[in-house]
Amino acid sequence: MRFHGTNGFLMLNTALKRKQWKCVKKNAENRKKQTISHIGGSKPNSRRRAEMMAKTGQKPGRGELYLATHRNEDGSYVNEAAKEICEKIELAMNQSTTNESEVSANDAVGKVLGKEHSGWVRCLGLGAVPSKTFKQTRPRYSNLNASSYNNGSFSSQCQEKYDQMLKAQNQNLDNYNVMMNAHAQMMNAFKTYIVMKEGTIPEQLAEIFVSTTPSTVKKLS
Repeated sequence: MRFHGTNGFLMLNTALKRKQWKCVKKNAENRKKQTISHIGGSKPNSRRRAEMMAKTGQKPGRGELYLATHRNEDGSYVNEAAKEICEKIELAMNQSTTNESEVSANDAVGKVLGKEHSGWVRCLGLGAVPSKTFKQTRPRYSNLNASSYNNGSFSSQCQEKYDQMLKAQNQNLDNYNVMMNAHAQMMNAFKTYIVMKEGTIPEQLAEIFVSTTPSTVKKLS
């Protein structure tokens, strides 16, 4: 769609206002659907987190940020729905065996509210997305658990894996030695045929018969 002259500008301005009004209306409808309100206002959580850190000297986790934006100054909750979730988050924080100041997908907020939306991370404000916030830095071993380290089964599992790899490698070496022996026998037979036919080994073929004894590769132990 193209706009020309004054009339075009007015049409463009009207179209933009109409689009803006639709966005405002949609946002208002979305706010009505929210069952859990907060007292965060327009202050971004990144700033709120910095202020809390400056006040307490400690880095607040997502759980503390959620509680701070869903409780009034007198300690009461903004509504019953928020109260229920906040109590669950507090319980998860008290029972946690990890550092709740560190943001993770499995912190108190993650446990209570579940998986994050792909476009944002709860309580962290604009710009935070799961793919960057929850970076996996440690490998996961699905078939190993803490008891494996305690009862020595981890060592036995490693030994078993090593034995299997060693067995497979030695089998490959056996196959290689068999192949080299067969090759040497074939070359000896060919050499015998040439001598019987020509009486001697031609100079141009001498190099290929320099060594007909196969070198056996030793097995690993």
